[in-house]
Formats: sequence, structure tokens, C-alpha cells
Amino acid sequence: MPTTDAAPPPAAWYTDPDAFMRERRHLFADAWQMLARADALKAPGDYVCNNLAGLAVFVMRDERGGLGAFSNVCRHQKLPVLDAGAGHCALLRCRYHGWTYHFDGSFKEAPPKYAPADPANAENNLQPVRLAEWRGFLFVTAGAAAPDLATETAPLEAALAARLAAPLAAAGEIVTDLQCNWKIAVERFLAPGGTGEGDGEGAVRLWHFPSLMLELHPSALLAHQLVARTHERSRIVTHVLVADPAAGAALMETARTARIADKAACEVLQAKAAAGGPTDTEAAAPGSALAAFHARVRAAHAKAESA
Repeated sequence: MPTTDAAPPPAAWYTDPDAFMRERRHLFADAWQMLARADALKAPGDYVCNNLAGLAVFVMRDERGGLGAFSNVCRHQKLPVLDAGAGHCALLRCRYHGWTYHFDGSFKEAPPKYAPADPANAENNLQPVRLAEWRGFLFVTAGAAAPDLATETAPLEAALAARLAAPLAAAGEIVTDLQCNWKIAVERFLAPGGTGEGDGEGAVRLWHFPSLMLELHPSALLAHQLVARTHERSRIVTHVLVADPAAGAALMETARTARIADKAACEVLQAKAAAGGPTDTEAAAPGSALAAFHARVRAAHAKAESA
């Protein structure tokens, strides 16, 4: 098959750590990635912390009820302030040398031995990260030049507004750890007959590059939040939102079963890539979402090679 911009990536890009590093720098670094749902952060001090393809970041609700996102790096010795995960802290304090911050990221205090010469200097504050919210989903980006999230999500907003009349409430989350490259999880979702069709009748699949996959049902929404962890490890957090709370348990069970099957399929495809063979997504139709995805991946690698 001749190579085109939309052709499937070579097998080595699914197994090579250097390929993943190129994608981190030239694909994820400037992208809007979902970090959490706003309703997971109810009280001041509530936080969600994660590493999104190299972006170590957390979002926190501050003392005034606002939300802010920050690089998870203490300004003193560049060490993490929080461990990955979600929770609540009464004091935002780096455990290494005691630098303490207000929940809005501003410097508060430090032990005299390690205190900065000028506590009022803004360089002592945690580094802010761009944060935006869409339909209760919180997105972050390290890219200063990234377009407004509202511009990027406009097509998704139109599709959801046309099909979902009733408000949705969270029914729960499903966490699935995959021993596969992140691209395989995306390809499984975008390919005809891929992820989604097993989660209920009438689902419409929508996609926000690079890491949010949406399944729109007549009265529910499944949001698959993809976290690219390493070149061969990924995590998908499935947020299940329903219009009728009574239907939540059944949809959660259906989605959980589908995720188990999807995990198995993705890991088989990763084994094929590791053996140097093709994946099942070779034949992407021209103009399809899958072909567009392959084109963007190839463009990122071409950018890396020319840098």
C-alpha cells in the first residue's frame, strides 16, 4: 500500500518509546486534554491530579469557589506538590521542604530555612495552566497558542444540542487500564464497528482530538477520557452520564462489560504491532475520522523530524 499522509502509522510507532516522546512534544503538548469533571470538585481543597502525556497538572477548587489548574511542580525544588489521583487537602503543602500555597496557587509560606527571599514575588506562585470547561468537562493545555476550547468543541456542541434535550447527571466512572499504545485505543473507537456499538443501540460516536471519545445515546452520554501514559500503557476513564438516574446502574453494567471486551481487543492489536505486523485498522476510508487521525499523527512525526 503506498504511503500517504492518512496511511496507518508504521508498527514501530506503537512500540517505540522515542515515537511516544515525539508525540508528547509535537501532538499532545499544544492540545486541549480532558483532566476531570467539574462536579468532582465540590469544596475548596478538592483536586484532581494527573500526568497527561507528560503534562503533570492538577485542577483545584479554591477558597472562593473558583477552579484553577496548575503545573504539579513546587517552585522551590521542582518536585511534585500532589500525588496523582483525586481527593481533598486541607493544606496545599509540598512535603519535601514545606512550601505552602493557597488553593488559588499563590505562595503562602515556607519554613524560615527554605523561605524565598521575597515571598511576594510572583515567581513563587505555582505555574498556572490554561483551563477551560465545556459541558462540565474540564480541559487543560500547555499550549499558549492553542485555540479557544469553545472553537474546538463547537461541532460537538452542535451534535449534542441536537440530540440531547434533557440535562444529564453523573451515574459513575469506570477506569480501564490498557497494555497498549494510546493510538490503538483511538483507532478502535474510530474504526467502523469499533468501540461504542456494544454499549447500547442508537449510539453516535463523536471525537475530540486527541483524547476524548464520546458515545451519544438517546438519553445518556458516555465520555471516554483517554490518558496516554507510556508508549505501551494507556488508561481510559469512562464517565457515564444519564438523563434518568434509574437507568444509570444498567448502563454502567453494560459499559463495564464493553470495556472488558475492548481492553482484550486493544491488547491483541498491541501484540500484533509488537510483532511488526499490521493492525486491524489498516483500511481507513478516505475522508473518514480514522484517516484524519492517521494524518494528524503523521504530521506530528514529520514536524518532529524537521525540528
